[in-house]
Amino acid sequence: MMAISQNEVEFALRLWQSLVPNGEWILPKVGKYIRTGETELTLVEMYSPTVSANERSLFDHHDFIAQLGNEIGWNVTLGIERAFDSDGDVLNIPKGMIGDVAVCSCGLVIRVEPANPWQVYQQVVDGKCPHCKKNTFEVKWNDIHVVTDKTAIRLKQSIREEE
Repeated sequence: MMAISQNEVEFALRLWQSLVPNGEWILPKVGKYIRTGETELTLVEMYSPTVSANERSLFDHHDFIAQLGNEIGWNVTLGIERAFDSDGDVLNIPKGMIGDVAVCSCGLVIRVEPANPWQVYQQVVDGKCPHCKKNTFEVKWNDIHVVTDKTAIRLKQSIREEE
């Protein structure tokens, strides 16, 4: 984690304490927070980050906001109602599909998970696997944003390399 400067602490305290109950704070690369308590902020809209590692600052990711909150006695929680991709389009994560899983013959596992800032989401387009591009998935997966798991692909590859 990045070290938090005194200026960042002072800025956060001044800003967060000035928010009225249910007041909004929009952090462009992170999302929209609402003051949900005396010393509580809740992330209600998530924006997919497009920040390079070299340009990262405290105010570029929810983790840093949560760390800052913790250091100054504020609770920073998740209550994501909407999430957006890097183009500003709403992520398509149907509640009725959360927990659904599918597997491509290449080994890629896709699953629908609730939006959270620690995941990377990929969209299934025209039933094509995000990894191998084969037309693998049923129509119900079209345009759904999924979390991908490449563990099986890596395992298959390591076995081939051993042979």
